[in-house]
Amino acid sequence: MTSYAVASGKGGVGKTIFTLNAGAALAEMGLKTLIIDCDIAMADLAQVMDVDVDLKTEHSLHEVLNSKVNIEDVITHTPYGMDVILSSVSITGFMEADMEKLREVIKDVAERYDFILLDTATGLSQESLIPVMVCDEVIMLVNPELPSIIDGQKMRLIAESTGKSAKGVVINRVRGVRGELGAKTVERLLELAILGVIPEDKNMISAVTSKTPLVIKKPNSPAAKAIKEAVKAIAKEKEGREGGDKGANENENEKRGRRLFGRRKK
Repeated sequence: MTSYAVASGKGGVGKTIFTLNAGAALAEMGLKTLIIDCDIAMADLAQVMDVDVDLKTEHSLHEVLNSKVNIEDVITHTPYGMDVILSSVSITGFMEADMEKLREVIKDVAERYDFILLDTATGLSQESLIPVMVCDEVIMLVNPELPSIIDGQKMRLIAESTGKSAKGVVINRVRGVRGELGAKTVERLLELAILGVIPEDKNMISAVTSKTPLVIKKPNSPAAKAIKEAVKAIAKEKEGREGGDKGANENENEKRGRRLFGRRKK
């Protein structure tokens, strides 16, 4: 199993939509995939998926993180081939959730999946930091604009300070207009390999409206093709990393992260 935190630093870059489509693309490749909505404060993965779950009344990741239910109660199978663990819109659930239990959640399901994708929160907070600390690697998602790149740099440095490396960067929502930063410039500024360049695509709006991943609804659309190419690049090195011991420095790395951000007071 390989786990990736999809991170950006800046909001609005398209993390949730990319994570959803990447998960569906991995599943189409025959890889067992799980997506976890780690944005426990502002969860929205459920809003872009056609899943029959009422997160106002049913259990979610919140209840696992506060030890009220076990992991089996919150895994949802989707029509797209992958599984998801959703977070709810409950403020009470958010306040009671212990995000540091996320590592246990991943360990409990690791043997069932080839890939686990963590849809992270925006900004630099405990909710965004802990998924970075507990994953195997980070996928940076940015827009081709300087503010997004600057925030991406911050997130990369935070990941490195906790002992994690970034696998590479995906540039999302490229319009090809004057003023956008090119792939080579992004690569140089972030000091990361480019995993994919995804164009702005009008088909994405209809896919989101229909709550269907673009790679399934319009598989031959420009963005869908680019997402699938990025996913192939992400999955390429999986075999070489299987079986490795990545946990030797986990405790010290988590201590570093907590020193940076501290614990959330409840």
